[in-house]
Amino acid sequence: MAEKSYSPYADSNFPQQVYWGDTHLHTTLSSDGFISARYGLSPKNRLDLEDSYAFAKGKTVNAMNGMPMRLSRPLDFLVVADHAEAMGLMYGLASNDPLLRKSTKGRKWISKIKQIIETKSPAQAEQIAWALDPDTQYFIDNQDENDREFRQSIWQKVITSAERNNDPGKFTAFIGYEWTGMVYAGDGRGWWHRNVIYKGGGEKVAQVLPFTQLDSNKPEDLWAYLESYSDKTGGDAIAIPHNPNLSGGKLFKTKDSYGQPFSQKYAVTRSRYEPLVEVTQTKGDSETHPCLSPQDKLADFGTWTWFGDKGEAVNSRKYDYVRSALKLGLQEQGRVGANPFKVGMIGSTDSHTSLSNIEEDNFGGKLLDLEPDGGRLQRAENWFEQNFKLKNTLLAVARGNPQPIVKDGELSIGTVMKVTLSMDHRVFDGSDGAQFLTGLKELLENPTDLVL
Repeated sequence: MAEKSYSPYADSNFPQQVYWGDTHLHTTLSSDGFISARYGLSPKNRLDLEDSYAFAKGKTVNAMNGMPMRLSRPLDFLVVADHAEAMGLMYGLASNDPLLRKSTKGRKWISKIKQIIETKSPAQAEQIAWALDPDTQYFIDNQDENDREFRQSIWQKVITSAERNNDPGKFTAFIGYEWTGMVYAGDGRGWWHRNVIYKGGGEKVAQVLPFTQLDSNKPEDLWAYLESYSDKTGGDAIAIPHNPNLSGGKLFKTKDSYGQPFSQKYAVTRSRYEPLVEVTQTKGDSETHPCLSPQDKLADFGTWTWFGDKGEAVNSRKYDYVRSALKLGLQEQGRVGANPFKVGMIGSTDSHTSLSNIEEDNFGGKLLDLEPDGGRLQRAENWFEQNFKLKNTLLAVARGNPQPIVKDGELSIGTVMKVTLSMDHRVFDGSDGAQFLTGLKELLENPTDLVL
């Protein structure tokens, strides 16, 4: 009898297929995916959930500015993770949603938004809308039945669209949302946002509404919600934190939301519901920081600290980055017997354009205001400077030197000046830089065009 041939993979029982997707996409249903200085508050020509899924599956979709967009390869999965706090509200107000009109509050807000659309420019409308603070000021009474009915209708829309686009074996549409826990300013400021992803179908998820920051901004309460969801439906869910780099020293701090040292129960619960961390996306890299890894030449890749504040205390950085958190987790395991920070790492987009494209040569922009066109470079520079005190482009101009050149087929001496442009690829793709340098070259070679 022939001897059995050796094959080390014959009895393997672990996954071997790599899948690519996005667990963090915002659509028109998010306030910051709807409000913009380019399109104001108009509900016209907005992309919907079906557009987001079609794009993720590899189909061509026109962006809000009319430009055709398509991924270089389709995604294997997608999580539409719109902010839960005011999901669908701004689009509903702008489009005169009948469920919102049922309440006095809804009619008042609808009238206000209608007046803004009719009398203000898009840029003015954006500023006024954010001053209204819809994410924290509209659904402040979670006992309001009219509010609950509207929220339920939007949540059902999210569920139905995911179920319709889920194609087993080809494309997975996970049902999810973003819990936006944060303190925006003042003492204790920071972001500790999580994307909640449900396992299973809509028949279970439809039994609950998303848990929002308005319910609680403490992650312990979010985990309790996830546990109650499992108890109620028999389903399961996880939460994926993102942007630890913007947490203000909070995400991996070894004390709970009440300032107490971790207990074993805390560590077990956190590791149960948060097995992953979104370590990189358009708002920066959260693996490590130069002050934490001074010998690592790549530690400064994608560094984006809390609102560009360079005065942050260095000793809080270790609570903002995953590489140091892995060490802290081992320390806590030795102390309480369980590791709260035993996490895997993923990257996602956090795009707010309804389209999940952030390839460097195919970048649709993080926000609607940063869609690709000839003016994106300046708009992005202004936006980042205004909101985050960051510069995202550097132009290095060398001295003009006499060098041999060929002009009109003849060799002669001309003045050659080298120009180098460095750009942040979280904001721009290469075509933006090429267009800028081409335009700059033409102006330098024809300076009279500047005054004509």
